[in-house]
Amino acid sequence: MYKIAAVGNLPHIRALALIGVEWFDENDEITQKIREIISNKEYAILIVSEDVYVKHQELLDNVKRPEFSVVILGKDEEKASKVLEKKIERALGIRIFE
Repeated sequence: MYKIAAVGNLPHIRALALIGVEWFDENDEITQKIREIISNKEYAILIVSEDVYVKHQELLDNVKRPEFSVVILGKDEEKASKVLEKKIERALGIRIFE
């Protein structure tokens, strides 16, 4: 089974840890952590805040793994949850939100 990781300090990104998503805080070593997540075949989805995406856009836009998705979540929690639901369903092949 694939893993999901999240990077960012928005409350709805941090809250994903409650459902088993591996959450990482933004810090000085986050670039290396993002690289590790992208290269680790156990991960299928990386969820990032808009701020993280802007800082690491080149790295995130050049992922060469077809089974890997980067999901960018903004501050609008309702819109973010809909985007997340669709990406998870596509990546994992199951619907986890009802």
